[in-house]
Amino acid sequence: MSFSGGFETLSAGKDTEGWMEVSRMGVLFVGVLGQVPWMRDVLALAPSPGPILTCQQFAGKKVEETRANNAHR
Repeated sequence: MSFSGGFETLSAGKDTEGWMEVSRMGVLFVGVLGQVPWMRDVLALAPSPGPILTCQQFAGKKVEETRANNAHR
């Protein structure tokens, strides 16, 4: 992800994929869970997947795009 492609935020002039929000939420979750470790068990009961799954999906999408682009070379 780092060197084979980008987030296209600069060229688009805005965060079209919502990456900044995912990053913000991830930092918030890690900050809270680092101080209140038992909160992880409480959050696991929540029906929403949370920012970690969103980040994993985003990274997976970028990996697939990179693989598809490299296949055409």
